Amino acid sequence: MSGYFEPLQMPEVSFSSPIASILFELERIRGGWESAGLPEPWNVQILEALGANDVPGGNPAGAPASLDEEYLRGLRQKVGDDYGGEYRHLDYIPGLVRDLLRFADEPFPPQYDFLKAAVVFRRFLWISPFITGNAEVARMLAAALVRRALPGALFDSAKVFEDGDAENRKGHDYWYARILGNLVEQLRLARRLRDVHSLRRDVLEPAVRELCRTRAVTRDETRALEVALEKPEISAQDLSGIWADQFLRSRSIRKMLEAGFLRPVREGARKYTLNFSNFALVKF
Repeated sequence: MSGYFEPLQMPEVSFSSPIASILFELERIRGGWESAGLPEPWNVQILEALGANDVPGGNPAGAPASLDEEYLRGLRQKVGDDYGGEYRHLDYIPGLVRDLLRFADEPFPPQYDFLKAAVVFRRFLWISPFITGNAEVARMLAAALVRRALPGALFDSAKVFEDGDAENRKGHDYWYARILGNLVEQLRLARRLRDVHSLRRDVLEPAVRELCRTRAVTRDETRALEVALEKPEISAQDLSGIWADQFLRSRSIRKMLEAGFLRPVREGARKYTLNFSNFALVKF
């Protein structure tokens, strides 16, 4: 049955295509991609917010050297249900999967790197080789291709690689443009959030002011958050200028932890950092 299907090829992109302008923008982003770096406690939360958990192996910069069926089955195991990584139909799916992986590893010119990820995602959904978990595996596979093209790229793969079965009638070009447009938005967001000065100025400082204005925190708690803005990893001693009494200081820190304004830098640690989940980070 597999002989009835043409080998997967890179779509032709004309200069008049909306895909072309998005690819140009992605190349501009790639050419200027840089990270100002963040303090480690903040960096961990940025990775969480931008979907680093979808990266195989947990390394947001990581991408496999080679995409093969063993790697694919490893992705399938991450879905974590009881169906495993067996193909639905052994008569034709293995051939379609091998063709897909051949295409994914083919060295096209660099300007097609991001389009390749979109094509692989859509093709994988069409094949749906496994009984369940195909959308999740398709996202992880496509995300690996993006991170191979742009090491260190951070994005929420669910917001980039949409399933959209109800709109399949709109055709591949529509979905390639939509996926690549989503990727542009996510990479712009990541680039801004990875800049410590931009993160402080545009997200955290306004959020602290708003908490104070709405009286969600007291004046002393506002001062504590301002200390955490300047020194992202703080201890109780750093707040002694606000609460001189040790008992009051410990109680105030515990209250801010319970309210979700601070979080331990690690489980059980006695050092704390701002908790981004209460600072509208993903809306930045």
